[in-house]
Amino acid sequence: MKNIVEVVKTEDGAYIHPVEGEKPDYGMIKFHQPSSRISGRNFMNKLDSKWVTIPGQVQGLENFLNEFMDEEDKVPGRIFIREFPESKIPEEYKKAFFVKGDVDPCERFLKKAGNAANAPILMYGNDRICTFKIYVRLKSKWQDLEDEFLEHTNKDEVDAWREANNISAADINDMPDLS
Repeated sequence: MKNIVEVVKTEDGAYIHPVEGEKPDYGMIKFHQPSSRISGRNFMNKLDSKWVTIPGQVQGLENFLNEFMDEEDKVPGRIFIREFPESKIPEEYKKAFFVKGDVDPCERFLKKAGNAANAPILMYGNDRICTFKIYVRLKSKWQDLEDEFLEHTNKDEVDAWREANNISAADINDMPDLS
């Protein structure tokens, strides 16, 4: 369903995942939303599902789950994905997602050609592509936003990497990790 998001449990069955290296009163909720395939000539944009992680104080996360989660571990809302060239990231995204003091604040949002450490970063012209995954509650001012993807322009580099690593363009397993 488009407007229902599943809450992903930890291996121990908890709803709030610990945040390593952080204070014990901080955690995160992981959401999953099955989705339709997204058409496009670029295999990097074909998703079977969407994932997003919401960090916060444990008490606030528990309050959210207590108020909105149903008996089937689902909450109303949806996940949408927005991609931007690095130089065109809107200020509101920078304020909401970037951490002060990071040497490269875009690093954890970079879209790559696969999960491998040596997978090339996808480019849009001379800019790296940054991917932002956002959970939106229903009846919010953002509820009608749609996914926006960029087609990467470094096809030759990606093709060479795939060939060197024996990865087929049709192999969905080489998609970026969207969790």
